[in-house]
Amino acid sequence: MKALDGEVAVEVAMAVDPHRSIDRKMSNLLKSSRQRLWPVGSAIALLLSAFVVPQLRLGMASDVVTYAVAVLGLNLFVGYTGQISLGHGAFIGLGAYTTVILSADHHWPLVATVPASALLAFAVGVIIGVPSLRIRGLYLALLTLGLGAAFGPIVKRLDHLTGGTNGKGSHATVVAPTWFGESRIATARWSYLTIALIAAIMFALARNLVNGRVGRALAAIRENDLSAVTFGVSVNRYKVAMFGVSAAVAAVAGSMFMIQHPYALDSNYSQQLSIVLYTAAFIGGVGTIWGSVVGGAVIVSVPFAFEKLGFSLDPNLVYGFALVAITLFAPDGIAGSVRALRVRRRAR
Repeated sequence: MKALDGEVAVEVAMAVDPHRSIDRKMSNLLKSSRQRLWPVGSAIALLLSAFVVPQLRLGMASDVVTYAVAVLGLNLFVGYTGQISLGHGAFIGLGAYTTVILSADHHWPLVATVPASALLAFAVGVIIGVPSLRIRGLYLALLTLGLGAAFGPIVKRLDHLTGGTNGKGSHATVVAPTWFGESRIATARWSYLTIALIAAIMFALARNLVNGRVGRALAAIRENDLSAVTFGVSVNRYKVAMFGVSAAVAAVAGSMFMIQHPYALDSNYSQQLSIVLYTAAFIGGVGTIWGSVVGGAVIVSVPFAFEKLGFSLDPNLVYGFALVAITLFAPDGIAGSVRALRVRRRAR
């Protein structure tokens, strides 16, 4: 009877003001269209930027895009499951070394190594994720910190594969098609276009993941494990899977670094990289997809800006002050604060 009364009430409301129902439907339709077109437009703009970015800034633009994917990998684990990881630099290094070894020793094309890096890192992430279910908080942070600390010694021990302390390089390059041009500028732009395309795919997959049923389950886990279990969410399965997915995305970023500079050195993937990624995730906005883009831009632009201005400050010092400021005045990060501001404006 109550349901019937509700239906009658809706019919009466539509009869009194039929335009209200039509306006609401049109508003929902426009909102849904914007949500669908926004990622497509962003991907197109990212790819078109390959023809707009000046030649001298192609390397910097590639670094921004690559670091954005690296921060995305960490953000998927930290921001959407509420876990802590201080060892994601190791997964980036795993992807980088996978690309270099496959391209240098087995003559794989650089782009073909990207899925291999992702699959290997996913397997390693799942293997590490299973025992991590027994711990959380500070102890999980220590576990991942130990993972990052162990990466360097493992690379040195496997010197017949990795080159040890000397690193390992590859002469493979991403060759532009003949219709794209044969100059060095064309090759650089094609490399950036390849990196941008990989990044667009990763962000599209991540957005679909967090905006669907998986994202709702992760949000429940992040808020409260016990509550998520009562709603039928397999907490352990999701945590392990997201550890693997996060590691895979980070490894893809490592392969993207090698597409631009195919030389892997263990010191580039130390614990400092993990901390910088963590800082960038919080500055950009933990738990937001586009916060990863902001974080990647901050990582690359801050040292560049200080170099241009002639300051000799250590970028890590700037990152530290920025992290303190974000924590005190904008705990949701830059992207999160912008999103909250838009929500408040719509509510008025």
